[in-house]
Amino acid sequence: LRERDIEVDEQERGEEVRMSRSCGRYERVNGVPRYIGVCKRNEGKRLVRIARWRCGNEERGNRYWMNEEERKCRLCGRERETVEHMRRECEYVRDKGERGRDVLNEDGRGIGWMEMIERLRKEKEREREREGIEIERERVCVSE
Repeated sequence: LRERDIEVDEQERGEEVRMSRSCGRYERVNGVPRYIGVCKRNEGKRLVRIARWRCGNEERGNRYWMNEEERKCRLCGRERETVEHMRRECEYVRDKGERGRDVLNEDGRGIGWMEMIERLRKEKEREREREGIEIERERVCVSE
């Protein structure tokens, strides 16, 4: 009886997750993904990275509490930042030569793409910081 209750509980919870409107990819969730079963014990950071991307935590497009400008792509700044946008439409990613891959697959093969996007975001953030510092220096020089 207890096993049956657990099974019914899992089905109900799974249905709620799949019906969620906050992330369209939840409908792909069914059981435990393969990448969790094949990862070794010392690959915790890898597991966390894949999980964050698969559940949508690494994209700003679904963050309804942010204004529209903050939800735009951190790389190109044109459209809402979603995995689909970065895979297919983002010019910044296209210029780097990585496009159209299935990165949210069951076995975690997209980890290299995920790492590349995170690296590009850091580079872009550093560029913006440098530009901000240079603009501030120009303002100080002009006002003196």
